[in-house]
Amino acid sequence: MSELITLRFTYTEDEFVEAWQFYAMRAILKKSDVIVSLAVMGFSLLMTSLNGANWIWESLFVVGFLLLMGNVIGYFVMPRQRFRREPKYQEEYHLAFSEQGIHFKTTHAESKLEWAMYDKMWIVPRHYLLFYGRDLFTIIPQRVFTDNEQEHRFRELAQRKLAPAMIQIFA
Repeated sequence: MSELITLRFTYTEDEFVEAWQFYAMRAILKKSDVIVSLAVMGFSLLMTSLNGANWIWESLFVVGFLLLMGNVIGYFVMPRQRFRREPKYQEEYHLAFSEQGIHFKTTHAESKLEWAMYDKMWIVPRHYLLFYGRDLFTIIPQRVFTDNEQEHRFRELAQRKLAPAMIQIFA
């Protein structure tokens, strides 16, 4: 029905990190986690100033601080470490999308995937995230499309192959 949509690209560290941070803010890290950790730390400082030092208030502060640091590390540090530690993210990707499926090829891997393997797609600023598990996804930078027409054909194909409710747009 539609012709083959072929993409060839290598991730940059910044775009990989940006896509992961977008995912983390929507799926893993919650702004409420940061607010709660700051509130716990503030409450423990207030109680310490009113009642003096106590192991309960000190422990509460440590818990809040650890929660805050976990969020900071998960958002800022982990995506860069993941990119640098995994050689697969520095390889050139060759993707071919068709009605029949997705042909995926890198230097060290090649596979033919069916559309049914993918659960959903997020359309985010500068990227498409194709999910094939709870926190497993393929990042497709929007910059890799040759023109607007090719990108439009990709979106139409994804909409036909994935349930429309499974495509979420984040502007």
